[in-house]
Amino acid sequence: MTGILVYDADCGFCTRSAKWAERHMRDGNAVAASYTLNQEAVGLTQAQLDEKAWWLDDDGTKVGGHEAIAAGMKECGQPYAAAGTVLAARPLRPISRRLYALVARNRHKLPGSDGTCGLPER
Repeated sequence: MTGILVYDADCGFCTRSAKWAERHMRDGNAVAASYTLNQEAVGLTQAQLDEKAWWLDDDGTKVGGHEAIAAGMKECGQPYAAAGTVLAARPLRPISRRLYALVARNRHKLPGSDGTCGLPER
């Protein structure tokens, strides 16, 4: 499986995390700032792209939020691929979803951020 991890380039933490993923993902995968995508071609609106990170799989599958992060991690070498598998595991999905939401709400306070973000705080 190969795909694209889509991130919010207006967010310092998101950009830093995406650059990390780009260095660790296997060949054939990519990261892309949401503003660089042809929304019509990928089948997502700007509002959807602004809402969360996305993983666009080469088979057309699109997942967002914690599932996108898990999918991207699965495309990295170990131990990150194992961590992605754990994050995506059915029993842990509710925890992964909440953790993603917590990080997303506070991303302007996290390392790599300059204290601002392109989106209003939720």
